[in-house]
Amino acid sequence: MGVGNDAGPSRPSKPAKPARPLKRRRPVLRHIEDTRQLGCTALFFAVFVFAWLSFSSPLSRGLASFITWLSLFQLSFMGAVATHNAIHTPVFWSRPLNNLYQICLSLQYGFPVSVFIPGHNLSHHKYPQQARDTMRTTKVHYRWHFLNGLLFFWHVVLTGGDDDKMYFAAQARLNRPIARQRRREQVAVFGATAVLILLDWRRWIWFALIPQFYAKYCILSLNMLQHDGCDITSKYNFARNFTDPLLNYLAFNNGFHTIHHLYPGLHWSILPQKHQELIAPHIAPSLEDPSILAYMWRTFIWPGVRLDYLGKPLILTKEEMEMRDEPWLYKQEETYSTNEEYLADGME
Repeated sequence: MGVGNDAGPSRPSKPAKPARPLKRRRPVLRHIEDTRQLGCTALFFAVFVFAWLSFSSPLSRGLASFITWLSLFQLSFMGAVATHNAIHTPVFWSRPLNNLYQICLSLQYGFPVSVFIPGHNLSHHKYPQQARDTMRTTKVHYRWHFLNGLLFFWHVVLTGGDDDKMYFAAQARLNRPIARQRRREQVAVFGATAVLILLDWRRWIWFALIPQFYAKYCILSLNMLQHDGCDITSKYNFARNFTDPLLNYLAFNNGFHTIHHLYPGLHWSILPQKHQELIAPHIAPSLEDPSILAYMWRTFIWPGVRLDYLGKPLILTKEEMEMRDEPWLYKQEETYSTNEEYLADGME
């Protein structure tokens, strides 16, 4: 006798729900290569603290203190280049982390780094060598070209401050984030400076003021090397490039300047490749220089003649020499750069 089934006919089982795909977490860094820049900033702080605690001056402990002091020059300059890269292409996906990194860069550089945005992104990149470019090289026109290279920094610094003030005043009135970020950087830099001076003003001069002034002087003076004597109306011949591998390793590929201007949002790690693909086939050979030091020697020391990129003596017009800074749109919103090709005003 068979066994009965009181439960009746079996119900079909429900189909199993498909497993949800695992959501991949977004990485912290936009580009893994930026670990080099972050490492540079971390190394600066480590060396600075070591120098502050170990030495009273660059010569207090002989060669060890002197080499440590010199390393602060290089690390401060690398911080300036990292700042330049970070204001074009953010390092982190997170805005708060980018803001924090800019504060760290401000401490490495010795000044609030948000000031790069009006003077560099919105002035120099948009209007190179024109009246709205506060860093145009025609601001200097000494007969002795050595003085043009030596004093270019001061001509820019002493004439461009009003533009920065008006820009940030406009940003503050519009309650934009960059105004608040600049205030945070100011509090960090000026607060740290005050503390260091109170602790030991001599150490502050040796290990902070002098190396960081060197960084400011070099990053701004590079403009003289990269643009003087070039053809600003040409798509490819408006900037000079320095292709030395060691220089570009230490300066995060800052030597590849033409591709950076045309595509300011490209990450620094791919500039050499893009330079070879998009610039090298078209640019004048004289604007690809293998050595920045050799170029500086030829240009400012011996023979020390101011030439254009064709090798002809550079003669500035009266209009260029008397050109005054022209106001630009202070109310425009700050932005990071894009990967799209950008041609400056007057460029073909």
